[in-house]
Amino acid sequence: MKKTIKKALSALTALCLAVCLTAVTAPAYTDVYTVVKGDSLWKIAVKYKVGLDELIAAIGPNVDIVLDGELYDLSTATGYGTSKGDYYYWLDEFDGPQLVIDGVDNLTIRSNDGSVTGHTIAAIPRYANVLTFQSCSYITLSGFTAGHTREPGYCIGGVLRFQYSDHITVDKCGLYGCGILGVDAEYCTDIRVANCDIYECSQGGVQFWRSEGIVMENNTLRDLGGSDMSFHDCKDVTVNGE
Repeated sequence: MKKTIKKALSALTALCLAVCLTAVTAPAYTDVYTVVKGDSLWKIAVKYKVGLDELIAAIGPNVDIVLDGELYDLSTATGYGTSKGDYYYWLDEFDGPQLVIDGVDNLTIRSNDGSVTGHTIAAIPRYANVLTFQSCSYITLSGFTAGHTREPGYCIGGVLRFQYSDHITVDKCGLYGCGILGVDAEYCTDIRVANCDIYECSQGGVQFWRSEGIVMENNTLRDLGGSDMSFHDCKDVTVNGE
């Protein structure tokens, strides 16, 4: 039996739930959040002053976040740099805050239609990673684009960073610069990057440190400023089946 379970976003829980129940069906153990443009939960959230920081606060275990909008600029969150949830916080970098997702099990962030170029998660600070996952398990990212500003320039932050995490899947994503790396992982286990387009990053495509169980499969790595792939003190690495 399937049903949709919603976490409260604000005092308007009942209103938001009524809208979303018609749009998404999920297994009983999963919370589903659909962020859409037009006449949708997103429009209702803006109308009733439920900011992006409240939606970010929905990040947690056993959650399926479905993206239906075109652009998700993290710097537009009303709690940008100041809000804090049970499973996320903002880390202040040199030129702006970085979103860190911490201690989450079984989290999926995906587009509703698999259109990679149709949905983008963006960060403005060049010293910040777009999304950082720390001490997380069973993370799936699929069907969207993530990156910094497209203009050339000096960056320190990457696009996706994973630390002390396991069972990670990055599938059918576009990861672009000027971030230094598309994927940067350290002390991770069982991480798969597949069917991704990684481009215009200033120091390379993917980089792994002290990780094991790495699978790189059917990725396009182009227009990079450094090595396509680098592995440092890693074990059990498979690239395109070899």
